[in-house]
Amino acid sequence: MKLKVVLLLLLVAMQVLTGCSPTSQTLAVEPVEESEAQAADTVSTATLTKVTDETALLEGFSANGGWIILFEGDISTEKELDLAKGPTNDGAPSRKVALYNQDADKNVTARYTLTAPSISVKSINSRIQGGTFVGDVYVTAEGFRLVDAVIDGNLYFSSQDLLDAFDATEGEVTGITAFAIRCH
Repeated sequence: MKLKVVLLLLLVAMQVLTGCSPTSQTLAVEPVEESEAQAADTVSTATLTKVTDETALLEGFSANGGWIILFEGDISTEKELDLAKGPTNDGAPSRKVALYNQDADKNVTARYTLTAPSISVKSINSRIQGGTFVGDVYVTAEGFRLVDAVIDGNLYFSSQDLLDAFDATEGEVTGITAFAIRCH
């Protein structure tokens, strides 16, 4: 049964990644019908926001955006971005800024750059993955990760505990990584 679920999710993901819409898109995966013996296994709702322009970028970062914010190219904005609380992954709060594309075998095929003055990470268990963010990142929520990605700027945490919990080995920060309270 788990193989069927994985295959279904892969097929849906491939369809979404090759979709024809150039704007933001949200995908809901409905529960798979199962026999009574397999009723304990369920598929939860997953959401994806495709980013191809500034409008989709702002929607993706909002509380109404997907838990995965999938980039399809380099994007620049003059606006400060708030990675808001909201979407979940399998019922748990989580946000993923996916600055890359991958093939069916999960090999990275392209890396993208997001340029903005800053990102404020307000959703727990969030991560920037696979590309480069040019600007400063301010983290106020637990569980932030930088996975196979670069922050070309500074990384600030709103508490020493958040800073201490950060694993600096998963990505690269070209500026400073420090505890700092943001006033604005």
